[in-house]
Amino acid sequence: MKTRILLIFASFLFKITVLSAQEIKGRVYAADENRPLVGATMRVLTEDSVYVTGFTTDQKGRFRSDVKLDNFRLEISYVGYEKNVVLVQNRDRRNLDLGVISLVLDSISLGSVEVVAQGMVHKTGKIMAYPSTKQVEAATSSLGLLKSMMLPQLYVDPVQESISISGVSGVIYRINGVNASLQEVKALNPQQIARVDYSQLPSMRELDSNSGVLDFILKEPRVGTSLSFGGTSAFTTGFVNGNLNFRTNYKKSQFSIDYNVNYRDYSERRTDELETYSYPDGSVLTRDKRGEFAPFGYTDHNIAVGYLFKNDKDMVNIRFNNQIGSNYNKNRQQIFQEQQFIGQRDIHSSFSSYIPSLDFTYSRKMKNNQGVEVNLVGTLANTDYERMLTDHLGGQTLSEVNSTTDGNQKSLIGEVYYWREGEKVNISAGLRSTYQYASNLYGVNEEVNLKNYNAYPYVQLQGSLGKVSYTVGTGLRFQQQKQGNESVTYWRNTSSLSLSYKQKY
Repeated sequence: MKTRILLIFASFLFKITVLSAQEIKGRVYAADENRPLVGATMRVLTEDSVYVTGFTTDQKGRFRSDVKLDNFRLEISYVGYEKNVVLVQNRDRRNLDLGVISLVLDSISLGSVEVVAQGMVHKTGKIMAYPSTKQVEAATSSLGLLKSMMLPQLYVDPVQESISISGVSGVIYRINGVNASLQEVKALNPQQIARVDYSQLPSMRELDSNSGVLDFILKEPRVGTSLSFGGTSAFTTGFVNGNLNFRTNYKKSQFSIDYNVNYRDYSERRTDELETYSYPDGSVLTRDKRGEFAPFGYTDHNIAVGYLFKNDKDMVNIRFNNQIGSNYNKNRQQIFQEQQFIGQRDIHSSFSSYIPSLDFTYSRKMKNNQGVEVNLVGTLANTDYERMLTDHLGGQTLSEVNSTTDGNQKSLIGEVYYWREGEKVNISAGLRSTYQYASNLYGVNEEVNLKNYNAYPYVQLQGSLGKVSYTVGTGLRFQQQKQGNESVTYWRNTSSLSLSYKQKY
């Protein structure tokens, strides 16, 4: 009888042991080439970094193992790639599929990270999102790929070619850490993109503009030449979005030519308006402007020629951008007052511009996970605008207003940026300075000249104290505007503090 009781008790303990184990599985891929890493080392550690067990990935980069811990760290390493540490919290000890875990080349430091969704890694201040193979294959453009990745609070419209982030004023684009335009982002081939670093809230570097950041990290270029093109068109409505991209690589250098065009030509477009005027005596005048079909359209060309040199420590990027644009707008309205026809208004406007710019960036990675970046951008802008407003009544011209503006602008932007990633604290600091000179000619003889200079030094610390993560920084905005003999100077402090607390269950 005693023997039977002992056997039942032992069987009960055995069941408890079996139930207490959880199975974890997943795959390990190289982010730069999106290929499985065979023989990657997987180490299971306690929350205090005590080694528990280890295993490796198979021929397809897959792993599978039983772990008898609620909370643990899974450390993944492979020769030539940075370690990735996944924090696993599984109080119910259910079987977990961690999906695809990507490792980046050792030239990019990740530090300790946490998987927050399949293909996404969370790091202090940003999300590092890795597109899946299916997403890349299905995408016809970089914006289409970005939309399919479904980053939180990021809104992408591939048709209108627009991107916005909820809660901020704008979006700053970067490619491999270098400032870029939306046109350059649109020129990227989805196959080039290894991951997207996404910052929804501005750091001190971007706080002055209150903008989020999208940084497109590209795969390492290979020797060879590629040519790609694509487009979207609606022939019945005069709609075309198109791009052509050329790349040729030799050793550590890359030469590129990118062309992007946006064309619109709408013949049936109308504008209705209702105007209300309130007078001091309490009377109200209402005018109903009923639009007629009239043409509207624009054409934007963007041409960029670039050179990129990159090795393990240094990166040089030179890009000559050319933006050429034109648009026209013809608007006709019938004006009614108290349901009585009182006249007709015609507004014809046209606009043309040519904006060339030269962008130079140099960055260097140094020892102890630190680096420095220098960026210079020079821009010229030439614009011409013309607008004619004509009011008619009974076949006669009541008034005619013709306004023209000839604009010329020169600007020079420079920035020095330093960063260091420590074991507990990340430090970044920089200085950005901008000089702008604008000369606008209104009509024939009214000329207005404006000079604008601003400087923005800033510093920021990021780290964690136990379960609390913090970001604290400060910057000082100096701006001076001068028009004729009048000068105005502004000083503004931009300080920021953000705290986040993570509760473990």
